[in-house]
Amino acid sequence: MLDDEIEQAIREECPRQDLDTLMQQFDAFLNANPDALPRNKFQLLSH
Repeated sequence: MLDDEIEQAIREECPRQDLDTLMQQFDAFLNANPDALPRNKFQLLSH
């Protein structure tokens, strides 16, 4: 689930893209590169 402000920013930045598709691509990226970005704030706190 995305914050309303984040969702709006994505829609403005990528107006012709399907949000669900973008999220699936981002999830696939994170799954393939687990050290690239933290998944949530709790992982930030654990490092």
